Amino acid sequence: MTASLDLADPNTDPFEVAAAAAAVIAERTGAERHDVALVLGSGWGRTGDLIGQTLVTIDNADVPGFRKAAVEGHSGSMRSVAIGDTGKRALVFGTRTHFYEGHGVRAVVHAVRTARAAGCTSIVLTNGCGGLNPEWGPGTPVLIRDHLNLTAASPIEGANFVDLTDLYSERLRELAKRVDPGLDEGVYVQFRGPHYETPAEVQMARILGGDLVGMSTTLEAIAARQAGLEVLGISLVTNLAAGISESPLSHEEVLEAGRAAASRCGAAGQGGHQDRSRELSPVTADSTVPEADPTLFAAAEAWLADDPDASTRAELAAVLEAARSGDGGAGDEAAAAAVADLADRFAGMLQFGTAGLRGRLGAGPNRMNRAVVIRAAAGLTAYLKHDADHPQTEPFVVVGYDARHKSDEFARDTAAVVTAAGGRAVVLPHVLPTPVLAFAIRYLGADAGVMVTASHNPREDNGYKVYLGDGSQIVPPADALIAARIAAVGRWRMCRS
Repeated sequence: MTASLDLADPNTDPFEVAAAAAAVIAERTGAERHDVALVLGSGWGRTGDLIGQTLVTIDNADVPGFRKAAVEGHSGSMRSVAIGDTGKRALVFGTRTHFYEGHGVRAVVHAVRTARAAGCTSIVLTNGCGGLNPEWGPGTPVLIRDHLNLTAASPIEGANFVDLTDLYSERLRELAKRVDPGLDEGVYVQFRGPHYETPAEVQMARILGGDLVGMSTTLEAIAARQAGLEVLGISLVTNLAAGISESPLSHEEVLEAGRAAASRCGAAGQGGHQDRSRELSPVTADSTVPEADPTLFAAAEAWLADDPDASTRAELAAVLEAARSGDGGAGDEAAAAAVADLADRFAGMLQFGTAGLRGRLGAGPNRMNRAVVIRAAAGLTAYLKHDADHPQTEPFVVVGYDARHKSDEFARDTAAVVTAAGGRAVVLPHVLPTPVLAFAIRYLGADAGVMVTASHNPREDNGYKVYLGDGSQIVPPADALIAARIAAVGRWRMCRS
């Protein structure tokens, strides 16, 4: 590993290392992108075999930032796997770097960041764990609903505040339950390891709301959210946790339980991946194009009529035309892909939380664009006038922006909306970091601030963060109140450019 790609070097950008790793994977596999990623924990080895045909296997040591497996029961390679007959590919990591190995958090989450750089939009994180519910015997897979991170560490560096409210996708959990209706859900608790938990620690985890205990996953899940990946977490209960069972714990017990449960875990992983892939591209096994919901086309047409941005109008018009070009005949995968693209763009509005808005740039309510920003600005202004701790008839907002694509336009749109609603707005004179905005809010006595930035997220993303009058990022219940105001905003028209 060259010095410039050394994750242990604090001067190295970990996202550049991930990009370099993704480039090697693309070269070795001959695939420009992969669609979903899978990190295999203890007991999950067979899952990669059942997803589909392994097309290429790459030794971890040949990819920047990766190491050989350090734990028995893990493979030291990654694979490019065909997901059944969908035409999609899964990037399957046969091992993970555990926090207890001492290589730092960057190494722990490197596979996640590499998956995103390789084009993946969703990731499945699996692990072997101890169970706190006596009804979950060894070999029971459990969906992760939420987690407790007890490592005292985070993969996010700097003042980048990422909302983890819905970290583990409810939608993907429902997909998994279609494959295996008997799946339960629970809260996963990560300890640092490598020692197993004491009975007292297990009781603490239970009191805090935990159902599962282990030594992985939460740091990777946090990094996945920061990167914009949709996350499905699945734990395999390999043993009852200390104090729940009278038997002493051993790693061989973990491996044996995994071997015994291989078929069920593999089937769940296979089905979940294939369902997710079909949802991303609704090409069925015989490659026919399904009939698109006419309301989807109507929603796209309505969006086109109100979109103030010529570039996103043209983008959406092209997707709509491609979606309508299918005649339902075999082999028309381009039309099917366009329908899937439309469905994703109109799956709902980007959700506003404590971290504001963040999403991929593009046309549609589920993307970051001028129309979405205008609605957000209108909702924020209404919040400042009616719901804030100190409502203002003429709210004063300072707006900053970074160098990402369209950040400056989003900043100007925000100022225009605030002003049109009777408030005052100041846009910082050029690209400046977030701390300058926080200072400007306090120095100018503003009621709130907006920073148009996506920090370390992929370059195709952008974001919209809101700060209070003291320069701090919003906290509950302000986020929910702003979200409600945004939801109440009707269509907004602006002079088209």
